[in-house]
Amino acid sequence: MPSTPCFNGPAPTAALDGLSVTEDDIASHLYTAGLPDPDLLIRTSGEMRISNFLLWQIAYAELYVTPTLWPDFTRGDLLRALLEYQNRDRRFGGLTPPRASADCSGELATTVLGAPIR
Repeated sequence: MPSTPCFNGPAPTAALDGLSVTEDDIASHLYTAGLPDPDLLIRTSGEMRISNFLLWQIAYAELYVTPTLWPDFTRGDLLRALLEYQNRDRRFGGLTPPRASADCSGELATTVLGAPIR
């Protein structure tokens, strides 16, 4: 089995001297360059991981995990995710106290605009 040579010395910096890389530089080289970052990531199948999916772009996204498998994900599942998202306190990394929810009942809506959620 080939071995990896050990590096015993200062980190090579000569090639990086004067190099300035900003968040905008990185974002401009991603596949999603020019598109807004997602506000909500819906993870189906109950998995509690994101599998390297849009890691840079979802830094401030809200995550919604549902046990529903993707082929079975319905319009009603999407509406439930959006309703939960609407009730979240988005702080974008800040440490502000949570705001009071407009609906204090704690119950999930069963209709949207008068139509039942299925």
